[in-house]
Amino acid sequence: MFRSLNEQSVPLLIFSAGVGDVIEETIRQKLTYYPNIKVVSNFMDFDNDVSPILGIDAKFSECLRAVFFFAETFRLFVSQLY
Repeated sequence: MFRSLNEQSVPLLIFSAGVGDVIEETIRQKLTYYPNIKVVSNFMDFDNDVSPILGIDAKFSECLRAVFFFAETFRLFVSQLY
């Protein structure tokens, strides 16, 4: 499906309250990451002065708190539709 959308120049926006790095890498490993795809999500910001595994910047932990905000906003939006 991603290939078909790309061939027809249809933009594909993936909006997620999850971890954007994981979403993008999963799509890349499936060989379906095309130029028409844009992921809007929380991305990790690594601190190069710390171990790569432990070097997640405070920005990332703040973004994780936004997951609850996105979920609540979506719930309120849907409840107003019905």
